Amino acid sequence: MLVAGWLVAAPVPFLLMWAPSWTWVVVANAFLGVSQGLTWSTTVIMKIDLAGAKNRGLAIGLNEFAGYFRPLPWDYQRNRRDPPLW
Repeated sequence: MLVAGWLVAAPVPFLLMWAPSWTWVVVANAFLGVSQGLTWSTTVIMKIDLAGAKNRGLAIGLNEFAGYFRPLPWDYQRNRRDPPLW
């Protein structure tokens, strides 16, 4: 499922580069949504398998923490270098 999620997202850059109308952008967004659902769900299931049924809450919590916390240092460095225009 993880690879399927990656494959669903593969045409998105090309759809956006050559989009003749907003319909193509909406379709690309739908592809990204399906990809997100497949890949994120797969990582949660893999972590539950590793942690076991007893610790599934911990596994889900760690997965959510990793998904939301990891971009923070990168965003902090980028905003220091290139402050937002607003």
